[in-house]
Amino acid sequence: MSIRVADFRTSTKSTNIALVAVWIVAGGAILANLIQLSITLTGRFIFFFWEPDTRMPITALPQVLRADVRFDADGYLTDVPSLIRALCATPTVTNTLTVLLSAIFVAGIIRKIAHGQPFDKKVVRNWKILGFVLVIGGTIEGILDTVAGQSLMGAEGFPDENGNFELGAEYMILVVNSPQWPILLMLLGVISAALAIAFRSGARLEIEVEGVV
Repeated sequence: MSIRVADFRTSTKSTNIALVAVWIVAGGAILANLIQLSITLTGRFIFFFWEPDTRMPITALPQVLRADVRFDADGYLTDVPSLIRALCATPTVTNTLTVLLSAIFVAGIIRKIAHGQPFDKKVVRNWKILGFVLVIGGTIEGILDTVAGQSLMGAEGFPDENGNFELGAEYMILVVNSPQWPILLMLLGVISAALAIAFRSGARLEIEVEGVV
């Protein structure tokens, strides 16, 4: 009696569709992040280059929900110190790297499965690394967003001895968003870690079955 080992190979067309879907989703997220980064770091929406004034309000920061300046004052994101803007950009940078790395590892998993090797050591390793990247990347992103929000609240206050405000203008109302933790990414990381365990068990079973054949 012999046991037939299943052929897990998929068609090239299906593989290409899956890979394109992965990179479309990842590319869209990365593009949105890059636009947000350019706004946060420069204080301007540079894509409206034909406009005479491309300065953005401080609410363009992901951490700020509402900002009302004094009635006789003007306040723009360009007035905010570069260090604070850079700090507010760090969660977006982290998210961009997390998405990029995740897409690379998912693409690697898809290619291996397409070649009929779903339980290959590289697949198991990629699931493990993917879980690590998502959980750690999400955690770092949440911590950085918390720190950025705290820095904005700490900067809001009285003017210095020269009458200058740390955020560049006197804000009567400044509402900072609560820390944004990418729970979905972190949950996907936990699921990826669980899949790594499942695929490792599948690899052991495949070896045992091959020994019986």
